[in-house]
Amino acid sequence: MRSRILHGCMGRRCLHKLSNPSSVLKKLRASIEEVKRESLKAVEAQREDVKLVKSTSSERSFRRDSIDLLNEKYKGEFKDELSAHVIGGVTHFFTKAYVKLEWTTAKFLDIPGEQKRLEQERVMASQQEENEPVDVDFKIKKAGLPEIVFLGKCNVGKSSLLNALLTSRNAKQNLEFAWASRRAGFTQTMNCFNVGNRFNLIDTPGYGVKGKMEQGEQVMEYLHRRKELRRVYLLIGAEEGFSQDDFTIIDMLLEAGVPFEIVFTKLDKLRKTSKVEQHIKNSGVLTLPSQPSLIFTNSEVNKYHRERHGFEILRWSIFEACGLPYSTKPLKVQ
Repeated sequence: MRSRILHGCMGRRCLHKLSNPSSVLKKLRASIEEVKRESLKAVEAQREDVKLVKSTSSERSFRRDSIDLLNEKYKGEFKDELSAHVIGGVTHFFTKAYVKLEWTTAKFLDIPGEQKRLEQERVMASQQEENEPVDVDFKIKKAGLPEIVFLGKCNVGKSSLLNALLTSRNAKQNLEFAWASRRAGFTQTMNCFNVGNRFNLIDTPGYGVKGKMEQGEQVMEYLHRRKELRRVYLLIGAEEGFSQDDFTIIDMLLEAGVPFEIVFTKLDKLRKTSKVEQHIKNSGVLTLPSQPSLIFTNSEVNKYHRERHGFEILRWSIFEACGLPYSTKPLKVQ
């Protein structure tokens, strides 16, 4: 009898013990379900984040860069919007053209051909005064490739701009030009670069506090006497704006009747474009008798300006000045 009772008790204890795994399984299942719910919430949250990123990227793709907006605002009354064909043509030329340093000099008459041209002009002037027939051997030599000139005060970003002008948006630098511009004393002279054997680009010493008088005299003589000159590009820093030296250059260009345009550099340094617009307003350049075109550029990129801007406009302006159609291809440089 006792054994039955004990056996019964043991049986109930076993049944009681067997009921615990069932409870554990229920709790485990509940935990698994909770994990599933949390996982689903996390997945949904990730999907929402992806949607937000895509939406933001889409908005950015349609949001125009402030530099482009400046170029559109100040492009001038008679300037048309550049077509894709024009942009493609001039960009192809500048990124494919070979650039060669043709000459570097500290004196105007040391520029190849200028001394001989001066002598020929003197002989012709003398013969005309004496009513003598002009010797055919002393005919004035025809002008060479058209030339465009970049002027600017020291540290205005001229070297960076010229490197960006002669390379694609993704390329870091034009090797020969960059090498030449880093040479010791290079910026103390005028330097001529043959670009695709279609035109010459003239880099000049910076003027201002660090400039030298003899450098300024050389540049002034070039601007007044060089027959190949087609257009001057005056560089102005977007942060600093116009200096008194800049106004002096503008007055001289207007007096000499030299075509020029104003190129603002280092727009990547500005968070807001209102500063450069205030510089423009205060300068009075918009009211000049011969109003120059304004071009806005950034040679460097950052999180606010993820690519270079204004260079398509600058390149086409150079083509216009040199009388080149947008379909012009670079030639071999000897």
